[in-house]
Amino acid sequence: MNKRHGFTLAEVLVTIMVVGVVCVMIIPQLMANTAQQEHITVYKKAVSTLSRAIEQSFALDGEDASCYTGADFIHLMTKKLNVMTHVGDTVYTADGIKFTVQDGGGNCTSDGPNAKVVCAVVDVDTNGDKGPNRTTEAVNAVYDQFTISIYPRRVEPATQAQRDVLYMTGRNRNK
Repeated sequence: MNKRHGFTLAEVLVTIMVVGVVCVMIIPQLMANTAQQEHITVYKKAVSTLSRAIEQSFALDGEDASCYTGADFIHLMTKKLNVMTHVGDTVYTADGIKFTVQDGGGNCTSDGPNAKVVCAVVDVDTNGDKGPNRTTEAVNAVYDQFTISIYPRRVEPATQAQRDVLYMTGRNRNK
């Protein structure tokens, strides 16, 4: 009698089905985590870019963000950012980030780098006009929209949850 070594067709099919079920369960979570990490990375870049724009303006022109309060902050952005297009209070940069300037109240005065008065509030959409167009309100649910507060010489996230996302505090994302 010849004994054959190998797998039967039924064993191979069962193995393929098990691998398929595992993939169906894991891939959506991996995709969601990847999208969140992309939004976080672009958010960090946006904060850094705005911060550098204010620093350059102060270093080169002697003007901090107090010179560009509220909607006038758009002028600083167009001077210091790599802008593709500018429509009203919205700026689209070459890397696809959408910055929309809100009114900051206009009471911004330069009293150094630790000023407490907001000069402008900027909404950042990390992927331009593409979806999901939802504001990030918690560390465990990161979406594509963030709000940044602009002070005379610094830039900060507008909410504690967005601050936690930026500085990776709160819940450990890699669990």
